[in-house]
Amino acid sequence: MIQCSIKGIFVPIFESMLVEDNVYMITDFAVALNTIKFKPTRHEFRVHFKRNTIVRPIQDSSIPLNGFNFVPFTRIHEESREDGYLVDVIGQLSSKGDLVE
Repeated sequence: MIQCSIKGIFVPIFESMLVEDNVYMITDFAVALNTIKFKPTRHEFRVHFKRNTIVRPIQDSSIPLNGFNFVPFTRIHEESREDGYLVDVIGQLSSKGDLVE
């Protein structure tokens, strides 16, 4: 997975073209090092759309719709807060017992 960003002035150009859960072939874009403070992916680079970026929908079932990378809850606490990677926490089981009303 790689992060992609679109500058605000270009959003109206691409907004109607991109639909969640679809697959696209994208050409004529820029690539930069992923040096932003908070990173949603661990990829070394980021993709930037330009005014003339071309977006074409394609049918490709080999591309997974979800990119989950589950890790033990303790690892989240162990990792450095300095790396800036964003983490989604689905939940943590804190205890198990009989149902109490």
